[in-house]
Amino acid sequence: MYYGSAIMTERVLVTGGAGFIGGWLTRALLARGMQVCVLDDLSTGSLENVPKSADLDLHQGSVCDARDVQDAAEGCSLIIHMAGLTGMRLAHSLKREAYSIASNGTATVLDSSTADTPVVLVSSSAVYGLTEQGQVSESTDITETSVCSYDGGEVGYAAGKWRLEGLGREAAASGRPVLILRPFNVIGPGQSPRYGMVLPSFVKLAMRNDNLCVYDHGKQTRSFCDVRTFCDVLLRLSFSEQAWAVPARAVNIGSPNQISIRQLAEMVIEEAGSESEITYQPYSQVFPGRTDVAHRAPNTQLLEALLGRPDWLDVRAIVRETLASKRQPGSRWSAHRSS
Repeated sequence: MYYGSAIMTERVLVTGGAGFIGGWLTRALLARGMQVCVLDDLSTGSLENVPKSADLDLHQGSVCDARDVQDAAEGCSLIIHMAGLTGMRLAHSLKREAYSIASNGTATVLDSSTADTPVVLVSSSAVYGLTEQGQVSESTDITETSVCSYDGGEVGYAAGKWRLEGLGREAAASGRPVLILRPFNVIGPGQSPRYGMVLPSFVKLAMRNDNLCVYDHGKQTRSFCDVRTFCDVLLRLSFSEQAWAVPARAVNIGSPNQISIRQLAEMVIEEAGSESEITYQPYSQVFPGRTDVAHRAPNTQLLEALLGRPDWLDVRAIVRETLASKRQPGSRWSAHRSS
């Protein structure tokens, strides 16, 4: 098995390692003295996110290609699978592709790597669908219908992540070590606004003194967590024997604190010293056929039972650091925070 200190000198494969989270995660692994292999097709990732290191190899290829996965996974004793379409705008416009990458990509990763290699599957809070619960826990009942409600009644991003989890549980039932993690709104320095991510979009607009648009009334709430602490928590779970034995193999990762989208917009304007104003637009005009999630935050009792309570950075501090990284690009890859 691949647990505890025994893995600290091993080689880790990170799929999607050229993405926003992937860039921070590979740096966190390298800082822990590990060798890293990144597999990414660079469709949404960027070479700017990949650190230059003698201990890192980059394989430009697809998680849906068996040969690419086999080559990248060779010699790796842990796989962290996080490749997939990113951002609401892209996932909405490419629903079938989002589903296919999640489902086929996960199947290929599981089938094309050594059967006893542990795999961390990075899912999404989107699998909880449109539930009105303030906090959702790993024991929340999830059905195909509730998942597809998030995608507008058809298979898409959320359904793909739910299929990813199903494939993981099937592999675990056959004896493969599998850990499923469900992130909640990871943000921080270096995140791109290109695909509609809310904080970098607000920051970009505020720095130009352009108006910030929120959907509907702006009272919908989200839980946001700092990318550096997220990566630290992800790795601590990956190296915890107890985490690999949790029921249903799934663990929420995120801050339990919530903030409304309007409050976030107001905070960005204030911290940027911007002359921007807030405007409103119906969600249905931007995402036809879909309904926005009213509230989404994780119940973190399981996470805290495994690791203790992480020291989540408050949202205002993340906003300040994100603004600073835009004003001084050289400060982007700042020191990792420890939870």
